[in-house]
Amino acid sequence: MPCISTYERGCQVYIKLFCISEGKCSENAEAIRLIKTPPDIYRRMLKAKRALMLLVTLSIPLLIQLASSAPIIEIHYFYGEDCPHCQALSTLLDKIEEEYPNVKIYRYEVYYNETNGALFDEFRKRYGIKVGGVPVLFFNDTYLSGDITEADIKAEIARLEAGDEVSSRGEEVSPSFIIISGIVNGIINLCTFAVLILLLTSLLTLNDRRRVLIIGFSFIIAVYLTYLLVGLGIINTFAFAGMNSNLRVVVIVIALLAGVINIRDYFTGQSTLAIPGFAKPKIKDMVRYATIPAAGLLGVFATLIGLPCTVGVYLPILSVLSGKTMLCALLYLMLYNLLYTLPLIGILAFVYFGTDPGVLDEMRKEKKRYIRLFGGIAMLIIGLLMLLGVV
Repeated sequence: MPCISTYERGCQVYIKLFCISEGKCSENAEAIRLIKTPPDIYRRMLKAKRALMLLVTLSIPLLIQLASSAPIIEIHYFYGEDCPHCQALSTLLDKIEEEYPNVKIYRYEVYYNETNGALFDEFRKRYGIKVGGVPVLFFNDTYLSGDITEADIKAEIARLEAGDEVSSRGEEVSPSFIIISGIVNGIINLCTFAVLILLLTSLLTLNDRRRVLIIGFSFIIAVYLTYLLVGLGIINTFAFAGMNSNLRVVVIVIALLAGVINIRDYFTGQSTLAIPGFAKPKIKDMVRYATIPAAGLLGVFATLIGLPCTVGVYLPILSVLSGKTMLCALLYLMLYNLLYTLPLIGILAFVYFGTDPGVLDEMRKEKKRYIRLFGGIAMLIIGLLMLLGVV
């Protein structure tokens, strides 16, 4: 068979399409007969169709050239033989391979193949993740796990074809976003504010400012460490489960719902996301023990019981950090929690230098509604940013 050029092949395609459009080929004869269009409009439509066909035909060589110059993208696919999610993904990857000639997919079954299982562990270490199961797709510089969709895979392929750096969710969280979120979360932390002020009010009866400072810092350090450990636990949970689209939706819903509740409370004067009533007597009992261990226990208890106050900001941040290496997530989280406790340090400093805790408590009560409004708006913004894929 004689070898013909791409242009000649394109011309043959054009002639065939032209024939069909004119109704001279049997494939389209019935369609032409059924057209009920005025002759002048039909002629204009036919000219437009011819021009479009010619444009498509002449574009074929360019498209072939572009396809041949696309970078090779390697995907390492780890799956389990009996995993239902893996079976669906395997079918999808077959389709991806057909659609993208420049994509090379390497498949590794890990349930029954120890060698592949060991290789999976190596990939996890190399990418700095703690994914607990399959399926997982490792790209040139990032990975997808859990509920992987066709859109997710194509987005990564498009990004790599464009030569972009890692841009998967949670990988490029900026320090400014962490700083702003930490400060905001600290400002809206009304639950812990109230407990610290109550503790400092009780301590002032000792007439020993140095002891007030030491016990106050014990409380704040306990809050810091508890919030840090809770954050690390949630990050590990997200990483183990794989931060898939379903988990992300849950986090977004929680952030948006918490934001709406806080804004509603601004108008109604309620305190829905607050310390539960059953915990308040226990807190008052713990405040009476003016010791460092008691202050530490109070800090732990106040942090855990007050999580609903700040979960709308904290949970989205943790979901973002779960996409980073554990060391990087830890460093970011330490910075975040330092900023989170800054308002508590400020309250302690004011009291140490002579401000009456009662005055601070009155200010807290007076501004409580506005703080809830501010917090609600912040939670809505973070939820919407996640919804839009910005973070």
